[in-house]
Amino acid sequence: MNLKYNKEMAESLDKEQLAAVEAPIGNICINAIAGSGKTRVLTNRVANMIFNGYNESEMVLLTFTDKAAQEMKSRIKEILGRNELKLFAGTFHSIASRFLRKYATTVGRNKNFTILTPYMQKKLIDNCRTKVLESHGTEKDNKFPECNVLADIYSSAINHNLTFAEIMKLYYHYLSGEQIDKIITIFEDYVTRKYEENLVDFDDLLISFYDILNNPETYEEITSHIKYVFVDEYQDINQIQYEILQKLNRNQSIFVIGDTAQCIYQFRGSRDEYIEEFALQYPNPHIYNITYNYRSDQKILSLAEAVINKNRYTRTIKCNTMNQDGALPIIYQATTPMDEANQIAELIKPFGDQHGYNEVAVIVRKGVQASIIEQAFKKKGIPYSLGGQKSVYEQPYMKDLIALIAVHSNYKDETSFIHAIRVFPGVREAQAKTVYMELKKAGFNLNGLKAHFDNNTFKAYVGIKKIIMAKTTSVGDLINFITNTIFAQYVRVKYANAEEKLTEVKYLAKATQNITETGKFLDLISLGQVGEKEKKNENAVTIMTMHKSKGLEWDLVFIPFLTKGTFPRCRPKDYITNEQNVKNERNLLYVGITRARYQLFLSYSMFEDNQKAGPSQFIEELEEDNRGNVLFKIIQTEENAKQKD
Repeated sequence: MNLKYNKEMAESLDKEQLAAVEAPIGNICINAIAGSGKTRVLTNRVANMIFNGYNESEMVLLTFTDKAAQEMKSRIKEILGRNELKLFAGTFHSIASRFLRKYATTVGRNKNFTILTPYMQKKLIDNCRTKVLESHGTEKDNKFPECNVLADIYSSAINHNLTFAEIMKLYYHYLSGEQIDKIITIFEDYVTRKYEENLVDFDDLLISFYDILNNPETYEEITSHIKYVFVDEYQDINQIQYEILQKLNRNQSIFVIGDTAQCIYQFRGSRDEYIEEFALQYPNPHIYNITYNYRSDQKILSLAEAVINKNRYTRTIKCNTMNQDGALPIIYQATTPMDEANQIAELIKPFGDQHGYNEVAVIVRKGVQASIIEQAFKKKGIPYSLGGQKSVYEQPYMKDLIALIAVHSNYKDETSFIHAIRVFPGVREAQAKTVYMELKKAGFNLNGLKAHFDNNTFKAYVGIKKIIMAKTTSVGDLINFITNTIFAQYVRVKYANAEEKLTEVKYLAKATQNITETGKFLDLISLGQVGEKEKKNENAVTIMTMHKSKGLEWDLVFIPFLTKGTFPRCRPKDYITNEQNVKNERNLLYVGITRARYQLFLSYSMFEDNQKAGPSQFIEELEEDNRGNVLFKIIQTEENAKQKD
């Protein structure tokens, strides 16, 4: 039996939203497209149940951020015209912490446990690392992963529901069998230490909560009080969260809302199958589709449909809107990535000067691509912010790379020299300073050093000397040389998500193939290091990655670098066989496209790294669709038009 809503409240909803809000009590999944008012549906559903007499203290609303939880509670109170609400709303981790405090002893813990911050977790892992390496007599093994890499491996295994050995073989293929064995021993010691010292990390909160729900007594007590479960962004849950929800849903009343097409956190263990297979996972399911987008015009949404429906989901994703039709999306064909960036700047400049820049965004696939846009914006004097992030050049691993580039340019620079030589294994700051002072005494004659150094320091000096003397024709070639000499090994040992960072370094190498002067490259970087932090209400263009853009919107959106081999991130010949990766990348493009309210520009390059490139497979698919139904118009330079002819 459907739950009739208050007539006045119901008037704020469209027919599809109202059907979901008035759905009968049971297992309900809402497929809601981008911009369709997911928060409105979820908050009105809770308010309607309270309006119909259901006990709010028996409800739990699960989100992925505290901000979202608090915003939803505020909206529900506003809808009901109340100042207080007994509903418990919070993140998966906050609800897990609440129940672990109460039932800690049932899972062998003390209720006065301390939750480890990420920083303290890494410190503890580092202690365990030192202990294990010392026990093997390999404490000076400079190629062994450091604590932040180990923390990443540990959490990835739990989020993907894999063993430590499985996760390392899948995603950390560069680790040797001996290293894997030591890492597993480190994790065993880490787990023991946590129990001994009454510590829990963020992953423990979820695991412990699941263990509590597996205890018959505590399960009975908890589920007798929690009868109605609500979940926001259901497509983002991982395996342990899915299993927690199945346990909590003893009373067969779960209301989840999400968008299969916006599942973009697979690296955290998310799977779009949780929405796709809801009807198979829960008995007597009710499925509702919310298809009206209140953000974008129909021309933008038609393009979004054309992209995402190539993913062959169990249902065709339909995007409707009541908004007035706007301009056709534009696909711009450029010669090189820098030409793309310059064209974007040319288009934005008059718009920003007339209407303001804060309703414009450039959305890129990976952070390092922002540097190309930055260069073009600096030339045109266009203000910009980097989506609340530091410039890619301010990231620690990129600072390390820049120090090595700077040494090649001017090895008399003491700060850069000391920073650069410390990238090499086993060199402490004091030793780095000694090498520099000895080099200075020798009149900076690279072959004139007379001092004797320990083995690690001597090897480091030989390595830095090779970089200083490297004969390369471009900054891109120099970056490749540095990467092959030391940097790839260094990043894999030093940083979490090493392969992602190395991919960005490779992209930077491609983007700088035409810059022949190292000094010029360093100057471009220096110009952007001050005043780039995002400010609220700042009149600046937002440059942001697709992952970060989810949930946001702008009047005018540019998505550049949709070039073959760059997006999707797999080689063209692997396009058919690497189906899951391509599917994930299409989801990202769909997210990017649906950020635009009124105007959308996509672009790609005909040449990249002095080699023929051309449009991404996604653009080629759109061109096929465009023949029967006009989805966009193409703009190309005269030079490209001639080349195409």
